[in-house]
Order: sequence, then structure tokens, then C-alpha cells
Amino acid sequence: MRKQLRSVSRRIMGIIVAGVVALSIPVETIAGCLVVVDFYNDQRRFPGEVHVECSFPHWWDSQGNGWGNWGVISNYGGVQDTDQFAGHKLVDHKKQWQSCTRRNPKPNCWYYNDQSCTAQKADPDNERKYASHSYFLPSGARCRTIGVLTINSVFMHVYELDAPDADDPVASLLYGDVDIPLSCTDTWSCRGGSAWIAATSGGGSLSARARIAVTTRFFIRPTGR
Repeated sequence: MRKQLRSVSRRIMGIIVAGVVALSIPVETIAGCLVVVDFYNDQRRFPGEVHVECSFPHWWDSQGNGWGNWGVISNYGGVQDTDQFAGHKLVDHKKQWQSCTRRNPKPNCWYYNDQSCTAQKADPDNERKYASHSYFLPSGARCRTIGVLTINSVFMHVYELDAPDADDPVASLLYGDVDIPLSCTDTWSCRGGSAWIAATSGGGSLSARARIAVTTRFFIRPTGR
């Protein structure tokens, strides 16, 4: 029994020593600037016609047929079945859009909530974050040195989401290049934001403003990531 206890004790001590040695091995790190870019939209409007959610019969949706949640493919991210491009009718816990205007002629105040029940607009008409992106500037890069951050060719490709089927394109909104001057309180802490901008092309009758917000901070990460 004593031999067994000594053997167990040696194994336990070996595990503890190995753990201490592993913890004592230095982990190489690199310091730099973490840049976080958030994209928002608001004033979402759609007075036009859309026929992308017309395949299901009326009984499919107890609140009326043709509703669909719309998502956004953007510079930094794909569609999400959340509230990237929130609409006006609460269906399945999301603010959706009437996506089959062919089946539901205008005017109709159940399906359309703008321009005397002939068009659609977001309700509530508030800003929504539709994408977020972060990247690391290594080798001791100071956030203050960025100065002006330029996002090239800002766009929103809007889709009606239809999982597990393929998503259906609704329209595209193109905003061009956006310059964002950063203001810094110290070497690492900077922030800046664009004004609300309208699309320069695309979209047809779909419209929405876009805004970009940027923040930075000091960041340390292990090398090799």
C-alpha cells in the first residue's frame, strides 16, 4: 500500500511540475493597434415592386403571405438572419418586409405602411448595425499614425433570406469611397465616424443611408495568429 501511495504521489508531483514548467515557458506576443470598423444603416425605404417571396400559399404564414427578412452582404460580412436591414412588420420575431407585391396589390395598409399604404419604410426608423470588422496593425504600430481611414467602394447587397433555399437578391446600394478622419486622445485611443451618406447608384427604388464608425485601442496578441 505504501508503495502504491508513493507511486501515486510521484505521478501527482510530476503533473504539478510539468504544469509549472509549461506555465513558465514564455509566450511570445506582439503589440499593436486594433482597429474596429462598424457599419450602420437607417432611413430604409422601398416604394417599389418585389416578387421574391411568392412561392408559398396564403396559409403558410398566419400573419399574411409574402413576408421576408432581408439581410446584407457588405464589404466586411455576409447575410445574417437578424436585423441587418430591418423592415416594418413583426413576423417570426423579426421586422420583415412585404416581399411579394405581385400577390398583394396596393394600396393595402396591412402589407404597406408608407405613402398612403402603397410603399414600405422601416418602423421604427432607427439605425441598425449591419456589419462589423476588426483588424490588427502589428509591429508596435501606433493607432495615432492612421490619421484618415479610407473604406473603398462601400456597398450593401440586399437579399431576401430564405433558408434552406438560396437567398434572393432584392437590390444593391453603392456608396463609393468613404474617408473617416480619426481623432485621438492618446497614442492608442482614437475614434471617428462618417456622416450619414446616401447611395450614389444602384438600388432601383430601394434606398437607405449608411454610416461608418471607427474605434481603435492598444492590443497584445500571441505571435502566429
